[in-house]
Parts: sequence; structure tokens; C-alpha cells
Amino acid sequence: LVGVDELDEAFQVLKPYWIFPENEWTELQIDTSQQMAMVEPRFGQTIGYDFVRAEVVGDTVLRLIYIQKRERHLLRWRFIFYKPYDRWILNACLWDDEIEAL
Repeated sequence: LVGVDELDEAFQVLKPYWIFPENEWTELQIDTSQQMAMVEPRFGQTIGYDFVRAEVVGDTVLRLIYIQKRERHLLRWRFIFYKPYDRWILNACLWDDEIEAL
């Protein structure tokens, strides 16, 4: 959903995995939307995405890495899930433009 600029929908898909305070989730959504509005004039429109890799640590941590392709640059998205018991929870949703970190 991020790869086709459907951020609100992407956040709705992730919300059931978020267990931290609701206000933190709301702030993450607002901050991301505001920052994406500043990214578009600089990096251009979204033109797609690529799945980069999934990294697993035992049965406890899962990090999914994607790139959001834009006309002039890319964004790296990381979704980090933690499984303390029998259910995955979203521990972090991060994005940046650090190509060298890939």
C-alpha cells in the first residue's frame, strides 16, 4: 500500500499489530503524512516498490525491508515485528532515504 501511495490504508492494515498508546500511533500517522508531503516535491511521485528482504531472529523478531521507488530517489521502509508469546506485534515502522544502508 505504501508503494502505491495509500498511506492511510497501510496504517489501517498495521494498526491491529500496534500495542503501544493510541496517541503514539496517531502521531506516527500524522508525522508520516506531513513528511511525505515534503518528500514528493523533492523525490517525485511514487512509481512502485520492491521487497528487499525479510530478516528473522529466532522465532522472536521479524524485520521486513522494502523500497518505495520514486521518480528521482527512493525511500527505505522497515517494519519491525516482535513476537513475545504467540502473536506478532509491530514494534517499529521506520522510513528514510539512506540508499547506502541497503
